[in-house]
Amino acid sequence: MLQVNGFHAPETPAEPEKPRKPRPPRAKPWAPAVRRRDNIASIKAGPKRPRGAAHTILNHVCSVYALSELEMTSRRRCAAVSKPRQTAMWLMKRLTELSYPDIGRLFGDMDHTTVIHAVNVIESGMAASALTMKTMLNLEEECKALIEVDQLIEMTLTQLAENMHEKAMRACAIDPKRAHDVIATALDKMLEEHKE
Repeated sequence: MLQVNGFHAPETPAEPEKPRKPRPPRAKPWAPAVRRRDNIASIKAGPKRPRGAAHTILNHVCSVYALSELEMTSRRRCAAVSKPRQTAMWLMKRLTELSYPDIGRLFGDMDHTTVIHAVNVIESGMAASALTMKTMLNLEEECKALIEVDQLIEMTLTQLAENMHEKAMRACAIDPKRAHDVIATALDKMLEEHKE
């Protein structure tokens, strides 16, 4: 018997504890919402490296504004970085077929609304200032020319590689030991032509 406040009380058998269900984790307001496995992989991998015309635009804007590619894709918000970044986003939207989310991914996984805002800021600046309009149109023309040059170089290298492959196949059919020499000679010639 148990004694409570001087009285004797009968002992009651204790109820077995019910197992508790685990609580779902609380969403942290500062954590990004990740729902799909490929999103996790993209977050771990970091920003994608631009290719083709987007790479040409990014490199040209970096050289004009004396910034590194790392600074352009960073989260910094100072005007010295954000204005060139907005310019590059505007140029990518104008000169490539990339969507807003694709452009955002190239700039460190930025949201597509950030890219839309950047395009709107540049366009409103062009409407407000003739100097800004002239600067942006000059940059656009320079980027178009650089993209065309890059495409010509890529076509030339592709043609050279195909030509080299054909010569190597012919050499292998005639003399397999000589194929190595033919490939090495073709590569040297391709590098010399590319330097010019």
